[in-house]
Amino acid sequence: MVTRMVIPVGEYILFKQIIDSEKGGVILPDSSQQTNGFKVVDVGDAVTRIKKGDFIAFKPSLPIAIKNEGVEKDLFLIKEGDVIARLQEL
Repeated sequence: MVTRMVIPVGEYILFKQIIDSEKGGVILPDSSQQTNGFKVVDVGDAVTRIKKGDFIAFKPSLPIAIKNEGVEKDLFLIKEGDVIARLQEL
C-alpha cells in the first residue's frame, strides 16, 4: 500500500475535525449557528489570511472529503473564501 501526502494548492485549505477527547465526540455548535470548528493542517500557496494550526469556522457549504489511508482521521478541503472566521481560545 502506498501512503500519499495531501498538499493543498491555490486557494484551498486542508483541515481536520476537532475531536473532544473528554466527551469522545466531534465538537459541533448548536444547529442555529450553521458553522463547525476545524483545525487547519496545511494551506495552498494562494492562501493569505489563514495559516497552519489555525482553527476555523466556515460557511455551511460542503467541503471536499479526502479519504487518506494510513491517517487516523479523514481530511477535508475548502476554499479560503468559504472561511468566515478564525477561532481563538479565550
